Amino acid sequence: MHREKTIQADKELQRLRSMEEQQRICKETVSAARQSLEALRDVNLDTATYADKRNLIAKLGIKVYPSEDARSIRIACYVNHLASKKHFLVK
Repeated sequence: MHREKTIQADKELQRLRSMEEQQRICKETVSAARQSLEALRDVNLDTATYADKRNLIAKLGIKVYPSEDARSIRIACYVNHLASKKHFLVK
């Protein structure tokens, strides 16, 4: 009777260790994928043409308004959040 419980406990420990290892591998894979995507993003932004960057800014809804005396600028950004547009101003 005790032997059966010990065998069951060992099997459960082995199953839990296997699950823990799979989660560790998954986290490492996600981290590596995130780093790879960030590196690709940086390369894409560095090699993008002026027109590509202008189109990206337009897609993000970012507007830049220089002052008449060219001493300052106003930046407006529209962000879709929960199906409504929010307006953020940065000076």
